Amino acid sequence: MGMTNFAHGVKSFGIPLLWGNEDGQVWGDTFFVDATSGSDSNDGKTPETAKVTIQAGLNLCTTAKGDRVFVRNGAYAETLTMTKDDVQLIGQSNTDVIVTGATDATDTLVISGNECTVKNMRFEPYDGGSDISLIKITGDGCIIKSCVFNSGEYQIETSGADNTLVLGCHFITPVDVTDGASIIFEDSNDCKVLYSSFFIDANSDAIVHHDADNLEVAYNCAVGDDDTGASAGCFVWIVGADGTSELSVHDNRVTLFAAVVGEDGAAVAAHGYGTSDVTVANLAVTGDGNQGLGCTVGFDTTDE
Repeated sequence: MGMTNFAHGVKSFGIPLLWGNEDGQVWGDTFFVDATSGSDSNDGKTPETAKVTIQAGLNLCTTAKGDRVFVRNGAYAETLTMTKDDVQLIGQSNTDVIVTGATDATDTLVISGNECTVKNMRFEPYDGGSDISLIKITGDGCIIKSCVFNSGEYQIETSGADNTLVLGCHFITPVDVTDGASIIFEDSNDCKVLYSSFFIDANSDAIVHHDADNLEVAYNCAVGDDDTGASAGCFVWIVGADGTSELSVHDNRVTLFAAVVGEDGAAVAAHGYGTSDVTVANLAVTGDGNQGLGCTVGFDTTDE
């Protein structure tokens, strides 16, 4: 008997069901969350019996099985944890699945499981809170894909999490605080930021590498604010007592207004710490009457 051909795939909530993780695996169970018509007393196994909270859907998953949680459009004021390995959290739309957190004092989503994926969702801080991370990752091999981040001190923060991939995400102005950033890699190795876009404001940077090795930043675009000097944001900022090695920044486009090379506001900057094997290539930088715009001194740069 031949297999049935579904011309447009098998879908619910408008989301393909036979999706699996990023290597094409389709094993594991599928659970559903619906902020409008769901209930946490439901079993979550069908769209008609969906859970109402994302955390209830995540709690149904079994570790390392490849389970998926599909989230229907709606507002979710929750503080979330993903503790199990190989779980996928997939929204219907990264404009209309909005996760705001439940408190302004706690990170919105903490991922401690390994090889987890978060895709197609929008994250914002609870009640405009600033001193939080929208997503904090401590597990290895996680993927954040096609998500939107608006405000928050750190929009994505990794802490000792290796092999993180940030792919095709959109970052809107971290909160105007001294050390805010769209992405900060803390003691995290072998990570990549690809095909993403950044809008950065005063005091905030797009990507901060702190004691991190073997990182790649490629095929991104960034637009900076009109601030200058010690409070201006950078596209890539490298700091840390142990320095950063084997960092490749290539094929990016950056627009920074009124930035000055050698000060904050440069496209790529490393200040005060040991840095080695940092390569900057094919970096297209534009601005408005700037003195420099490129990199601070001490880099191995090509085709800048």
